[in-house]
Amino acid sequence: MWRPDPAWQQLAPPRSSTAGVFLVPGERPWVVKRLVRPGEDDAAAHDPAHWTYWRREVEVAREEAFRETPGLCAPPVEVHEDDAGATLVSPWVPDDELSGEERAWALGRFAACAVPAAAWWSRPSLPDRLRSLEHGGGWHGLETTPLAGVAEVLWRRRDELGETFVSLPLVLSHGDAIGANLRARVPGGVRAIDWSAVGLQPLGADLGIVLLSVRDPLGPLLTAYRAGLDPSTSSGRRGGAAYAERDVVHGAAIMAAYTLLTRLAHALGGPDEDAAIHEALRFADMLEAVVEF
Repeated sequence: MWRPDPAWQQLAPPRSSTAGVFLVPGERPWVVKRLVRPGEDDAAAHDPAHWTYWRREVEVAREEAFRETPGLCAPPVEVHEDDAGATLVSPWVPDDELSGEERAWALGRFAACAVPAAAWWSRPSLPDRLRSLEHGGGWHGLETTPLAGVAEVLWRRRDELGETFVSLPLVLSHGDAIGANLRARVPGGVRAIDWSAVGLQPLGADLGIVLLSVRDPLGPLLTAYRAGLDPSTSSGRRGGAAYAERDVVHGAAIMAAYTLLTRLAHALGGPDEDAAIHEALRFADMLEAVVEF
């Protein structure tokens, strides 16, 4: 049975198909991520197009194109597979504390890339996430928060806004564009980690996720993202200039709104409840704008 070395530092705890992420200290530190093969009854984890597909990072590691994609690129990764799963070993990527606009520009440039789609690319994840929430009874406890009204409207309109979201142009997306995953400056963009959800997402989806991770308002981030989409700055483009600003705004805001309120629902009743409510209130104007879509 695979076990981490006691000298390794845990960076992330076990969750889903991951047994943990660990830092191997030294003059040239390394990161070890252990993936666990799910049981055959977990159909989603074995579906190459589902956002929880357990082998996606193995596929990314073997796809040389992602080492040099404009905007975002992946670090080199060694893969060691066995019957129980796979171990990924990669160099530690330092955090250059990039600005929100740097991250947004890199995401836009990545979205404009032309990389041949693969069967293991993820499909839009928001519909799957909302269906999972429905099975669990929806957002629990939000009716007791200052965001109760807007949350009720957005939950009631989830199918309608979800259809708007998936009708937007699909672009190449990192899939988990939180600030901690967009780390180091490299020529032409950013070195990113955690490629477990890469694939095709509606235009602006990555921008919505990074919006929740930074202090910048949407306006400057939108400008930077659209600059990345511009074909004059993006090699291997898909025609970024053709993307309408309205579509980017709708994709970013819908993704951000449903992600934010889902995070808040999970935090209620826990030690981070007050902080989560305070953070959600920071985006109250954006949530109200989505209600008006």
